[in-house]
Amino acid sequence: MPQPSFRHENSSAVRSEEFLSLFSDKCLSGIKEPLLTFSRQSVSDHLANKDMEIGALREHIERRDHELEATSAENEALRLRLQDLEDTALCDHEDFQESRHNLTSLWEHSQDETELVRCELEKLEAESATARGFFERWGPSLIQMGNF
Repeated sequence: MPQPSFRHENSSAVRSEEFLSLFSDKCLSGIKEPLLTFSRQSVSDHLANKDMEIGALREHIERRDHELEATSAENEALRLRLQDLEDTALCDHEDFQESRHNLTSLWEHSQDETELVRCELEKLEAESATARGFFERWGPSLIQMGNF
């Protein structure tokens, strides 16, 4: 069989295509199938790994969702407790203000009452002094006269 001459343009182009066709059919057929099998297996393994990763991520997301729900419920309970404490503190503050007002009013009233009692006491002391002066002056005479 004569060797193909690749120097002649027309015949070399045809012969190059034939050569490549033969080469790809004969030579590559032995490695094509393992490459395809390897590729299919690699893709299959890769997809299986990705499925496992997706499953793990889903589990992680579900766990985080449960934690978030628990945290949200806990936060809501704490918010309600805080609101209750704020309401209680507000009521206590209002009660304190009312008690303070009442005590201030009572103190002012007691000051007024004290002033009235002081005035009454001064009046009684003045009357007592007058009576004492009268009895000091006239008491012995009245006793001798038998009026006392």
